[in-house]
Amino acid sequence: MDKEKLNIPEALHAARGHQQAGRGNEAVKICTQILAIDPERPEVHNQLGLALASLKRFPDALAAYQQALKLRPNYPEGLRNISVILLEGGAPEEAVRALEHAVKLEPSDAATHTALGQIYNLLNRPDVAAEKFQTALQLLPEDPKAQMGLANALEFLGNIDDAKIAYRHAIEVKPDLGAAYGQLVSLETPENIEALIPAMEKLLLEPELDPIHQLALNFALGRAYDASKKYDQAFEAYAKGCALKRTSIKYDVSYFESLVDRITEVFDTSFLAQHAGGGCPSQVPVFVIGMPRSGTSMVEQILASHSQVFGAGELNTLDRAARMFDRPDGPTFPETHMTLEKADFEGLGGAYVNQLADQHQGHSYVIDKTPTNFLYAGFLRLILPNARVIHCVRNPMDTCVSCHNLLFGIGQEYSYNQEELGRFYRAYARLMEHFDLVMPGKMLKVRYEDVVESQEFETKRMLEFLDLPWEDACLAFHKTERSVLTSSSGQVRRPLYKSSVARWKRYEGHLGPLIEALGTLVEDT
Repeated sequence: MDKEKLNIPEALHAARGHQQAGRGNEAVKICTQILAIDPERPEVHNQLGLALASLKRFPDALAAYQQALKLRPNYPEGLRNISVILLEGGAPEEAVRALEHAVKLEPSDAATHTALGQIYNLLNRPDVAAEKFQTALQLLPEDPKAQMGLANALEFLGNIDDAKIAYRHAIEVKPDLGAAYGQLVSLETPENIEALIPAMEKLLLEPELDPIHQLALNFALGRAYDASKKYDQAFEAYAKGCALKRTSIKYDVSYFESLVDRITEVFDTSFLAQHAGGGCPSQVPVFVIGMPRSGTSMVEQILASHSQVFGAGELNTLDRAARMFDRPDGPTFPETHMTLEKADFEGLGGAYVNQLADQHQGHSYVIDKTPTNFLYAGFLRLILPNARVIHCVRNPMDTCVSCHNLLFGIGQEYSYNQEELGRFYRAYARLMEHFDLVMPGKMLKVRYEDVVESQEFETKRMLEFLDLPWEDACLAFHKTERSVLTSSSGQVRRPLYKSSVARWKRYEGHLGPLIEALGTLVEDT
């Protein structure tokens, strides 16, 4: 086929339509046909990258974007798209550089400022993110994505009243924006939440409602019903949301179960003893680990209220370090660590600490509150032998139900099916039992229920574990001004409350598969 027989603008338009409709393979096919006869078109390489990215073929997408930028170095859209791949690949700073360059090329492009704001939110810089979103809204006042991003940034900063106003404005701009309803319900008072229910119920009756908004609205409605003590209706809404989410993802809990088996086989007593005495000696890092929704955000907020502690949030740095030696067609974590030497562990620990350098100026400790770092408890003992580890635990049923009833922004795919959730929790519990056995006394276990019941005693216990003097600010943690980027950002702004203890009992009649999957781990509290 030659240029005369192929109308390239029409073909490119068709490729874009296929990609936006979720038919990525068709889009790739058309772009490949165009490039076979005219390979010098940057916009086609860019569209090919979008199609490949939609298929999660990220290395191929990156190559396509790079070719587009090679043909047209000053290509704002190409720079925006390549930033997404860089972010996906764990290079957020490079993504920021690409977008800052795009801003210089096209300062009036609102989408680029919005993309920058989103990355700065992810980098725990909501102050900068808010500025970027405000610039975007000056250029495009009715952009729901920028309005939503601004609301998120304000919430992360603790400006709750302003955040609620921003979320309501986002809904005014886009009335079916389910994510805005979800965040608003998590922040509002019960009477204001009740007033939101009719609008959400009406939206969910719309036959043309976008599945993304339908998903978020079901979770938001579930939370609203819960606040109104309509628990059966709440669980029905949660269950619909979970079913929608589960059909949109590929997940096999047996992989996690086998990963736990492999970790316990590698990080046994003899392996840990063989490599003891190495690693980086720094005492700066503090790891707060545990299942999501087990109180990790609460513990971080309590400790970060101390003048000598900086709460860095969920860094995901340890995951990248642990998997640095993974090979696509070869061994992966944890088997890759069987051939490492003490010098390797020392280098990995030093690199981790160096990445904290900007954050611990003036602080003795920096908290990494990535809950699923529990996978790497053995690994971090080898690379950072003096790091403190606090393991947060909560009633298994409360933990699991809280996960099941929450739409996570990313990850936690196991939480949308009760059986898979129970199996995941059992594997996690088995792993932590193993680490307690092979590393006795190396982790401080903190129970959520104990903190709620005896806040001062548990706070003193944690501070003693860190060799820190008492500070009253730790008791008034909800008054501490710092950015919090997790789903618990609104909760840590409030004093401790006991209403979340044994909360699972509200839904007990709907939890048969979870109870069966947890088996003997179910605590009747």
